[in-house]
Amino acid sequence: MLSVGTFLPAKADGGGVIAPDEHAVLLGLLEQTPGWEVVHGLDFRESHIRRGRVYCGDVCLSDLDVYLWHVDFARKPGSYDLDALLTLNRDTLVIPDPEQVAVAFDKHWAYLTLDRAGVAVPDSVLVSARNVEAAEPALAEWGCAVLKPRRGCFGWGVTFIDSFTTLRDIVGYIDAETTETRVRGVSQAASGRSFLLERFYPNSPHDWLGVTFVGGEIAYGFRKDGDRHARWNDTAWKVYDAGRGGGSVRYQEVPPSHTGLLHAARRAFDLPLVGFDVICHEGRPMVVDVNTGPALYEELFAAAGKTMAHELHRAYAAAVHRATGEQLQRSAR
Repeated sequence: MLSVGTFLPAKADGGGVIAPDEHAVLLGLLEQTPGWEVVHGLDFRESHIRRGRVYCGDVCLSDLDVYLWHVDFARKPGSYDLDALLTLNRDTLVIPDPEQVAVAFDKHWAYLTLDRAGVAVPDSVLVSARNVEAAEPALAEWGCAVLKPRRGCFGWGVTFIDSFTTLRDIVGYIDAETTETRVRGVSQAASGRSFLLERFYPNSPHDWLGVTFVGGEIAYGFRKDGDRHARWNDTAWKVYDAGRGGGSVRYQEVPPSHTGLLHAARRAFDLPLVGFDVICHEGRPMVVDVNTGPALYEELFAAAGKTMAHELHRAYAAAVHRATGEQLQRSAR
């Protein structure tokens, strides 16, 4: 019997994205899974760690065989939420794997991972405030670029850059507002904060596509409505969600020209739930974002002839079965 803990809150709860009706069905399906003994509602964000063991109230999560989670959480380096998951992952099978999640939600590391998997991604350069001038040759070559928060989402902070002067001054402003210039009379070179500059590729909102994978299969594709489009000028735009609430989507079939790229991207991270944003530049699809906690839309599952709860249960059950099988194979060697 596997002891399985979960934190899969409904959309009405803080950070949850699962529709309430589907949430109740999902929890029931998990409880009925043969060979599982399930405890729900174990919020790792409210846990504490003692001697490398993770506790949620009186429950030691580190004693569980499996821990399933899907919720928004603090993503910055050094945040407690990520530390709790990474610590728990040393003793317990955590799904999704927080190490994979940490790579996938960081745009710099996500692009490197995808590029090495043969997936088309934007050209980019990573610099710090100490050497921002190193980005000037790339910007001169590209003409225009986009400055992106490495762990950002919903389009917040994504800034169009059309000159090195603009880039230099934005980096200088951020650094001046967030670091001390002198400490005990000794001047500091700069904060060392990294800045990800990504080549801007002209593209149309009509070709932008979001794709959500559940359990290794494409669940649905979608496009954002016009109220989620923010224009910098006549030719440059971004997806922007001021309320960070998702929504304003419509179902879209995934074209065959995209499927090979998308499946290669999915295999690069091998997460039970993952989403990708794709643009087309000169007829070529390109992944421009990875979503480790994709919004789950009941109406889009329905449009694809699926139900959210059953697809999520299939994904989690398959991930547990595969991972526990691999563990048994390793222990038998």
